[in-house]
Amino acid sequence: AYAAVEADGHGMLDELPDVLIPRLAGPALDALRAAVTTKLDALPPDDPKSFRFDPQRYLHVSALAAIADAQGDVDGFIALQRQKSPRLRDEAGVAQRLLAAGRAQEALAHLDDLDRDEVAWSMDLANARIEVLDALGRPDEAQADRWEAFLTRLAPEPLRAYLKRLPDFDADEKLEEALAIVVGQDLRSALRFLLEWPALREAGALIRARRTELDGDDYHIYTPAAAALADRDPLAATLLRRARIDFTLTDARA
Repeated sequence: AYAAVEADGHGMLDELPDVLIPRLAGPALDALRAAVTTKLDALPPDDPKSFRFDPQRYLHVSALAAIADAQGDVDGFIALQRQKSPRLRDEAGVAQRLLAAGRAQEALAHLDDLDRDEVAWSMDLANARIEVLDALGRPDEAQADRWEAFLTRLAPEPLRAYLKRLPDFDADEKLEEALAIVVGQDLRSALRFLLEWPALREAGALIRARRTELDGDDYHIYTPAAAALADRDPLAATLLRRARIDFTLTDARA
C-alpha cells in the first residue's frame, strides 16, 4: 500500500497512510517505520524553513509522524512535525497530543511560541489554545480567546461556545452586541454569518439596507440566502435574485 502511495503522482492516495497506519499492529509499525526511515535518509537534504517541499520527503515525514502517533510517541511526533516547512506542520495536533499526555503547560507554551506571521493562525489552532486554557483552569482567558476567534474570523462556533458559558441575560446582551458587530462587516462575510447562525431577520434587514452593495457574482451565498428568506422576507429574497439576474445579463454569464 505504501509503495502505491509513493508511485501516485496525482494525490489520489494521499490519505491512505493516515487511514492504514493506526490499524497496524506493533511489529508492522516497527517494520514500516524502518522501511520509511531508510527511504527518507536516502533523499537529499531539505531546508525546513523553505515553503517549497519535496513531495516524497513530505510523504515519508508524514508517515513517520503517523507511526509515532500510533505508537503513542508524543515527542517523536513533535520532532517529525519540525521537519516540515512551517505552513505544513500540524501545530494544533502537537498541542492536542501534549494536552492528551497531561502536558498542558507545554501545550500552551508551544502555541504561544508560534510566530503568527509565519504560521497561519487557523481555527484549529485557536480551538486548541482554548482547550488548553480550559484544561489549565483559566476560563476567563479561554473566554477571551473565544471572543477573539469570533471577531477575527466572524465564525459562529466560537461565539456559540462563548455565549453558552454566560448567564442567560448576559448571553442575550452579548449576542445583540455580536450581531451589531457582524452587520457592520463586509456584506459577504456578514451575510454568510447570519445565514449560518441563523439570524434571518437580521439578514433580511442587512440586504434591504445595503442593497446597493449586492454583487450578483456571489451566487454561492445569494442562492441559499434567497431560498431561506423567500417566506420570511420576500423583498430581501427578491433583491438577491435581482442582483444575480442583473449580473448574469450585464456580464453575459451562462
